[in-house]
Amino acid sequence: MKGNRTYLRIVFFALFLGVFSRIFLLSFFPLNFDELIQYDILSLSKWKEVSLYLRHHERQLPLAYMLYYPIVKIFPHNLLVLRIPGILISLLSLLVFWKSSCLFFKKEKALFSTALFGIAFYPLNFTHTMRPYPLLILLTLSGLYFLTKTLRAQFNLKNMVGLFLSVFLMMLTHPYGLLQAVSFLFVLAVVLFRRFKLFKVAPFLSFAFWGVTYLLFLILNVFFLKNSSFYHPNYIPPNILKILGAGVLTTSGHLNALIFLGLFLNYHIIKKRKFSEPVVTMGLFFLILPFIAGIFISWSYFPVFELRYLAHTSIFFSLLFTHYLYESCGEFFKTKRFLQSLSLLSIVFFLVFQKNFYSLSNKIDIPGMIKNHPELKTEVVLNCGNCPSFYFNADKIKCIRGWDFKIKPDKNLEKKEKAVLIFKQNINFCKDVIPKRWKEYSYDGVSLFLSP
Repeated sequence: MKGNRTYLRIVFFALFLGVFSRIFLLSFFPLNFDELIQYDILSLSKWKEVSLYLRHHERQLPLAYMLYYPIVKIFPHNLLVLRIPGILISLLSLLVFWKSSCLFFKKEKALFSTALFGIAFYPLNFTHTMRPYPLLILLTLSGLYFLTKTLRAQFNLKNMVGLFLSVFLMMLTHPYGLLQAVSFLFVLAVVLFRRFKLFKVAPFLSFAFWGVTYLLFLILNVFFLKNSSFYHPNYIPPNILKILGAGVLTTSGHLNALIFLGLFLNYHIIKKRKFSEPVVTMGLFFLILPFIAGIFISWSYFPVFELRYLAHTSIFFSLLFTHYLYESCGEFFKTKRFLQSLSLLSIVFFLVFQKNFYSLSNKIDIPGMIKNHPELKTEVVLNCGNCPSFYFNADKIKCIRGWDFKIKPDKNLEKKEKAVLIFKQNINFCKDVIPKRWKEYSYDGVSLFLSP
């Protein structure tokens, strides 16, 4: 059929685009705002110093830093080498997603689901980054794969080991990875108690287990309330627009978000299908939980609803979207092919119009600034906010009020600075150090002030 051939071309084009984007765009993306912080922390001489900064300032977990620490030491200032781990992790994620989707779907559906995930905004956007998010996506997929295999194979030892290893590494990757790990263990515990009817077989132990779990949850609440060191610089909890924006990015575009909502309502409201399929129950739980947890913690304790923290939710959107589409269309073959093609093409258009993706625009144009002002390579540069030592001689650039709180603006430097560099995202923190009567040069993401 002609329509089927057209659809297959679109699917294989999406798969090709996903692989191509991961491999051949690796050198187009300079270090971004957050990566510059990570690079400077990793540039510290000893791992002990790195771990102290992670614990007392970055509030980050160590796994991604442990991966990049030796790379930064062996290949300093090498953008290509810094990009390779994220690309390899992202390519491996494609394979693991395919394997995971085959546990839920037949091969045709799994192929479409993999194509959908292959060009999803979040996984692609964090492919070319040395931040923890590619690793979080891979470990979430690995955990999902082994959790599903475990629940279907009567708790095979090999699958259990794979699951607990994935969960353990997830807990070392990112705070949301910790949340994801706990949710995986929660699902496993619920299934265990239901399958073996433990409330009937061992009621005392069962109530003791869930009682201790609830007690730990209360202790964690008290810890968060008493520990103010976990506050994020963004003190504003998420509003409805930011929450909806996260949903748009998870679904890779406004059109797909609307299609997904329509398919969801058709499946559960019009057709009155129950939440009984594993792909539905697990998919909705793991898709919605990070949103709810982020909103709850942000409004109760401190803001943690950052859009990038939700990168791994694209996994479950792709699985759910595939299931709802096939089940809703049923025998309407042309409608199914139309919606499949439309959803894939809409993602491509969504990516093209993202300023930091296929447009290849650099939001922090430090390379362009250095090209126009080569004297910065030899002058002492005073920086407020992030310290972009990746682009400078670390002996020349000095940082204040960024991640390095040891250096204060009122301390005399060994050499008199002739330039001040301020990231525009940090402008509110740096107003009092902007030199008066110095000439300002504005670049994407950064302002440069030169002495007269």
